[in-house]
Amino acid sequence: MARVSSQQGGIGPVPSIDAFAPAYGQPLSGPPVSGLGDNGIAQRGFYVQDQMRKGPWSPGLTVRHDRAQQRQPAGDLLLRHRHQHQDHLQRGNAVPGAERAGTLLKPDLGRQFKAGLKYRSPGIDTLFTVSDFDLCKNNSPTFDPFVIGPVSQIGEVRTRGPEFEARAALTKQLKLVASYTLLDAKFTQSLNPAEIGKQPLNTARQTASPWLDYRFGSPAPQGWSVGGGIRHVGKVPASIDNSSYYPPYTLVDAALRYERGPYGFALNATKLTDRSYVAGNGQYFGQRRAVQAKFSYRW
Repeated sequence: MARVSSQQGGIGPVPSIDAFAPAYGQPLSGPPVSGLGDNGIAQRGFYVQDQMRKGPWSPGLTVRHDRAQQRQPAGDLLLRHRHQHQDHLQRGNAVPGAERAGTLLKPDLGRQFKAGLKYRSPGIDTLFTVSDFDLCKNNSPTFDPFVIGPVSQIGEVRTRGPEFEARAALTKQLKLVASYTLLDAKFTQSLNPAEIGKQPLNTARQTASPWLDYRFGSPAPQGWSVGGGIRHVGKVPASIDNSSYYPPYTLVDAALRYERGPYGFALNATKLTDRSYVAGNGQYFGQRRAVQAKFSYRW
């Protein structure tokens, strides 16, 4: 059970602003905060999973049923039949209904089909995965990010495309993990004609993330390892008609780790270059450089 208090209000038309060279202080007008609401959402459900093995085959069945406070039943039925080298089928997920600004929404409904192939090279520690998916999502809410109020729900968003992943031990100490995704996402039905056939906001067509990890083997630095990689995100639409885009960006991450017996230490750094980039629907910049230290003990 969760209860959230929120203020409701909105603004009228506002002048455009350059995220990388903003001009602040431009005049705008709008109604004041219209009220204070106390919205509560309760969710209950159960989850059952069974997995069996016979030879190289591993079929599984997962069933989930959720119920929200507004008494709209919603559930998730997942049937997966997995071979040791392939994922043949994944389908079905449903999310309970939600509330926004006091407006009751229909449950988000989706269906997904996914097929893939995994290949492990004989005699070499490598694993390659290629998969393709087709996901359709219905009743997804759409709203003006600058106006708080009732939302409408589009008819359907379809997302499909291939995914690639490679895991390889280049040497005894050096390992590589790399992935690449090419998305074809677009509105197939919408209450707004300008959205039909267009790429959704905050959805990048291309993403890629190679990572290298090196573990020292000599006696002196034994137990230490270092890693580094990049995350590339392609351009993202800045308008629903796709007439403008936010530029692509690349982030650099690094890690330093030490393990000896039950003890472990890790120092992880994300966004090392502290590069500015636009996140969300263009409403804010992405998180800045962050460094996190972690100590662990296993028993």
